[in-house]
Parts: sequence; C-alpha cells; structure tokens
Amino acid sequence: AENAPARVVLMEIPSRIEICTKNLFSVAKIDMIWQNNGDFLCVVVERYSKKKVDAQQQVKYTGTYVNFEIFRIREKQIPVEKLDVKDSVSKFVWEPTGSRFAYLTMDPATSKSFVCFYDVRSGRTIEEIKSLDRTSNKVNELHWSPKGQYIVIAGLKNAGGYLEFIDTTEVTSIVKTEHQQACELQWDPTGRYVASYVNFKTYKSDNAVFLWSCTGRLLCKLPVDKLMSFSWRPRPPCLLSEKQLREVKKSMKKYTAKFEMEDKMSLSRANKELMEKRRKQFTEYNDWRQKLKKKFDHDKSKRLDLRGGVDTDVVEKNSDLEEEKIEFLVSLVSTIEKKNFCSE
Repeated sequence: AENAPARVVLMEIPSRIEICTKNLFSVAKIDMIWQNNGDFLCVVVERYSKKKVDAQQQVKYTGTYVNFEIFRIREKQIPVEKLDVKDSVSKFVWEPTGSRFAYLTMDPATSKSFVCFYDVRSGRTIEEIKSLDRTSNKVNELHWSPKGQYIVIAGLKNAGGYLEFIDTTEVTSIVKTEHQQACELQWDPTGRYVASYVNFKTYKSDNAVFLWSCTGRLLCKLPVDKLMSFSWRPRPPCLLSEKQLREVKKSMKKYTAKFEMEDKMSLSRANKELMEKRRKQFTEYNDWRQKLKKKFDHDKSKRLDLRGGVDTDVVEKNSDLEEEKIEFLVSLVSTIEKKNFCSE
C-alpha cells in the first residue's frame, strides 16, 4: 500500500518468535549492519525528504536524508535509538570489540567530507565523540582493527591510496601516509599489522603488498607480479575462557608491574654488559697511551740533541724563544711550448 511502512523485525531462531519490531516510513533504502559481537545492530535508513502529488495524482518522492536506528540487543526489551544525519553516508562501521561506531559522510553541495565517531555505551544515550574534517583528502573507506582502538581512514582505488592511522582512545591522528594505487586494505587477526595492496585486476603494474604496523609505520614492501588477492592466515581461537580473559584484564596492573620489573632487570643486564665493554676499551686505550708515553720519554735525549739543548716539551708561550721560518727551493721545472702558426 502507498502509506504502508517498511518493517524491521528481529526474530529468534529456530522458534521464529519476533522479539523486536520497528516501523519505518518514507523509506528509500535500508542497510542492516551488525556489530561483531552481536551487541548492537544499526539499521541505516535512507528516507525521502519530500512527497509530491502530480496532476495525474501520482505520488512522487524527491530528496533523501539518512538516519541510524540503533538496536541495543543485550539490554532489556531491546531499546531502539535514532540518530539523524543531514548529509549522505557512504560508509558505516562498528568497532569490532566495543560500543563505538564511525561513519563517513559528505555534503554534496560543498563537497566537504567528515569522519564522525560515536559511542553507544550501556546506560547512556548515543554520544558524539569527535568529527574529523577530511575534505582535503580523498577518503572512501574506514577499516577498524579487529581488536578495536585503531582505525585506518583510507582513499582506495581511484582515490589515490591515502592512508591515515587513527588512535580512537582520544581520536587523534597518528600518521598520514599513502600507498599509491592501493586497492584493498586488510588487518591481520591480531590487530597488530595491516596490509595494503595493489591487485592485478585493477592495475596491471606496480602490484605489491605493503605491510604496516598498527600505528602506521611501514615495515616492508613486497612486490608481487600479477598479484590477484591477499589474505592473512586465520588465528586459532583463544584457549582462555571469557571468564579467564576478564580476570586477566582485571589483574592487568599486577601483571604490568611484574613485566616492568622484568624489563628493568633485562635493561640493567644490558647496561652492565655495555659498561663492562666500555671499561675494557678504556683500559686498552690507557695501556696503549702509557706505552707511547714511555717511548716519548725514552727519546727525550735525542730531541734535546736535535734542538740544541732546548727542551721544547716544556716551552711556554711567554718564553724568550722566537719562531723562525726558513724557506728553501725544492725544485725548479721549466717548460717550453712551441706554437705553430699557419698562414691562410
């Protein structure tokens, strides 16, 4: 029907019991994006902003705007919150292990692009963390680390290969760099490394994989002729249970103190080895210096004979000695050149 709303339904499987429903009006398009742990669901709703009826009584819709419908899956009765976005949204991504999300938006009128960060922590309304203006850079992708905290803002394929590494603890830019013509970006399962690569399907030359640390330091470049695809080896599941992981995180201060003490001991051993090496070098230098000094003292009588009995080893600046310069001709070479004159 003309006025029938779109309907989003959360259903329990296999019982097929509807546990939450949401009616949405004037809908042009819907995308549903789950958070990795299943704690949240975002329904990205593109709605029509205007409704017109023409002379033939045909309903036409013009203009669109976007809003997010956030479902809090773990909370009682699954509450839903709405966040309106004025501009078009080209990318929406959840933090894999947290309650934050980021999206990329662009204002078609001004061509300004922004990367916006929000938090939907339990017990709070949707909270804006920070917006980053990236109008001066061609950006079309957002890639969270699988362990959270770090995110890469990227301009891939036709966007030129722009890469920016962000620490979302304070939403600060760590480094801005680029991988020319990069087509794809993949984090490794540990969240410690990220790979950018140019594949043969998109570009026929400069096919290579660049490996980066999570903080944006380029580790190595791997040229691969006719590279078609790249994938990280998956890691086996953690042997610790969720309860054990929580205990480890809770006791992190205790472990940190222990590891810091071990680091200090290791550094102390390294410093001790360095000091012993320097002490050995200093001893060898002193032995060599004493050897030369003995020879210098032994040759003093020869120096006195050569210098008319004057001890130049102890000559002071204000002494009565005068400096005399003696110049003498070492050699004289004459060269005669013959010039040939030719008449016209």
